[in-house]
Amino acid sequence: MPLGACGTKRLAHETLSRLPSSHCGIAKLTKEVALTKARTEYTKKQAEVTTLLSDRKNRPVGAAIEKVLSSGGVDRQLHHGNTVNGGHITSFLLNYIFLLTSTRAILQEANLKLKNPSRTPAQINAYIDGLMVLCATFDAICELASTTSQRLSDAQCDQFERLCKLFGAQWRLVMTSRPVKLHLLESHLWVQMRELRNLAFCEEGGIERLHHWYKEKLRIFANMRNWVSKTSAIIHRFNKEKCAAVQQVVEQVAGATKRRWSGQTSSKLAEAAEKKVEEKKIKIEKASKLTSGR
Repeated sequence: MPLGACGTKRLAHETLSRLPSSHCGIAKLTKEVALTKARTEYTKKQAEVTTLLSDRKNRPVGAAIEKVLSSGGVDRQLHHGNTVNGGHITSFLLNYIFLLTSTRAILQEANLKLKNPSRTPAQINAYIDGLMVLCATFDAICELASTTSQRLSDAQCDQFERLCKLFGAQWRLVMTSRPVKLHLLESHLWVQMRELRNLAFCEEGGIERLHHWYKEKLRIFANMRNWVSKTSAIIHRFNKEKCAAVQQVVEQVAGATKRRWSGQTSSKLAEAAEKKVEEKKIKIEKASKLTSGR
């Protein structure tokens, strides 16, 4: 039904009355519209990023490499969550030949399926070979740095220095990044080794364990809001745990509940320890060959 003149005027009046009556109101409305558009764009971008990450996660090559790494004790979440510790590095170094060889096979197979591959088989081989050399050098550095039974001699300190500098040179040939810890390793670690002759008693494992203990106690006393009272309670708990009477009870419980090995198991453990010593000697010999260029 068509509106008359009065109906048209009334409709126009109601529409105008709903609009802001001042310049500030119009500016506010414009700002709200802009914010709504920005929120919509941000939501779209978030959806695109989520889809992209999902696609990357489900790629067959990436999934195959992650499966190989996981079988060797290397978890992707540990790396991206910045929770990698010495134990994880040790697990990787024990299996790096298998892990990198398997990764090479996966990359070569995937490269053959591409119509226009961005890397040649020779480039893939060169990259994996570079990682192999890096791991071998770093493994030798770790073996010398973890020596606890004796102080290193001058010859061993010279070898350690050459290994650290060699690792820095090899890193620059393979990797594009230059992390701060690379500078610490090739410029300062060998200096500390020459001064102290043994880094095993200067490692950060002790302070890391203390930090873990402190975080546990913070969770226990989380209901105490006053920082001074909470810290005093934690220190009191620490002193109680370290007193002679408590330590004696802990030793008694540990002695009564510890596992008793049979003669056969004890022999196997002794053989494993001897094998580990021999493997360490072999690694140090390989380190000598690396630094001598043979």
